[in-house]
Amino acid sequence: MICGSGVLVAIAWVVNSVADSLFLLLYVGAAIGGIGAGVIYGGSVGNALKWFPDRRGLAAGLTAAGFGAGSAVTVVPIANMIQSSGYESAFLWFGLGQGIVVIIVAAVPACPAGGRGRRAGSAGGPADTARLRPG
Repeated sequence: MICGSGVLVAIAWVVNSVADSLFLLLYVGAAIGGIGAGVIYGGSVGNALKWFPDRRGLAAGLTAAGFGAGSAVTVVPIANMIQSSGYESAFLWFGLGQGIVVIIVAAVPACPAGGRGRRAGSAGGPADTARLRPG
């Protein structure tokens, strides 16, 4: 699913690189990219929560920080490439690069030992959540 979303993100950047109308840029490129990025984010958070079931807030927070840091780190290189080569080239190459990186990295996530990320000895059913309530 994350691999397919990497393809969607790459397609969105490529569409934006050839967009000749505001409709194509804002609605087609943004919609495709938004769906792709949303699925990648959701899958990343879900996987992080499986790995750290006792530190769910920390896992979700670090995942969100990683997404934000990735955006912040690419601002300057994209701006430099837009100045030197134009936005079409910048969007095309960064989009293809980003899509390729997401597809490669999507092969890395795996479930932690023990399966679905439940607490040790947990049955995982609705009654199991009673142990997690303060009291």
